[in-house]
Amino acid sequence: MPTPRPPRRPAGAVVLYAVPAPLSWHPNCLDTLGMNPDRLTVKAAEALNDALALARRAGNPLVHDTHLLLALLAQKEGIVVPILQKLGVQVAALRAALERESARYAKQSGAQPSLSRELQQVVD
Repeated sequence: MPTPRPPRRPAGAVVLYAVPAPLSWHPNCLDTLGMNPDRLTVKAAEALNDALALARRAGNPLVHDTHLLLALLAQKEGIVVPILQKLGVQVAALRAALERESARYAKQSGAQPSLSRELQQVVD
């Protein structure tokens, strides 16, 4: 039986391949957030783990979408920064604005952050 060929794509099209995260990927983060690791790519799991760490370090009881975007901007080999740069976004200014916004969130000592309603909608 012949191997099926992938569909043709226009020249210059960006192709993103999702690599499923292994079951054991960042178990503390995913367990804390009540997430199924089978639903996430490696980069998505890393970003959620980093967002959770940002919220925890800041003492925020909720992980907000700004935490996730800050985590995505910090990824070393991620695609978010190059895409934003191609769109003409000033990434440094965006990062500064996000940091200012996240500094305004409620703080709680010893917080075990959970996903905000908005971020839960993004993940779902």
